Amino acid sequence: MAYTKPTTPAEKAAAREACAARADQLRTQIDAHLTQLCTRLDGGLSDTFHAWLRTATLFHTYSLNNQLLIMMQAPDARRVAGLRAWAGAGRRVKKGAKAVQILRPCTVPDPEAAPDASGRQPVKLVGFTYTNVFADTDTEGAPLTEFMTVHGDGAAAARCRGSATCSGRSSRRRSPPRRPTTSR
Repeated sequence: MAYTKPTTPAEKAAAREACAARADQLRTQIDAHLTQLCTRLDGGLSDTFHAWLRTATLFHTYSLNNQLLIMMQAPDARRVAGLRAWAGAGRRVKKGAKAVQILRPCTVPDPEAAPDASGRQPVKLVGFTYTNVFADTDTEGAPLTEFMTVHGDGAAAARCRGSATCSGRSSRRRSPPRRPTTSR
């Protein structure tokens, strides 16, 4: 079924209602998953909790709700992005890949607030809708850069961190630049 953009006011209202219903459905799934996670935690640490910790580590810039949605829909994902972002990274989404739906804030310009120092009009949150992203496991193309992982005991990890470089940058701690001295 091909998507047709709503044109009449009735079609637009129906589309907004359908989008709001899907966002409510995603929130209900989040609540159910949180309840399940809490129930399992009452019995001690569980595999589900460890899976969430892994997801929270990988997607630390995402909200808790979106972390849970990613964990439920794509548990093996290490990265998620939209179609255009994957295309910009030299990758394409595989045919037949199922999208991961996450919540996206809906904002509108706030006419009552004064513009900020840069001249931009502040925005206010009016609700949430969903957006589709795809997991890295559902893409193909240019190789993804891998995160450095250090394994081993403390001495091995210290040696590795002392000599590791990433993109020409050393992981060693640098001293702050010296301030120029002025004579009075």
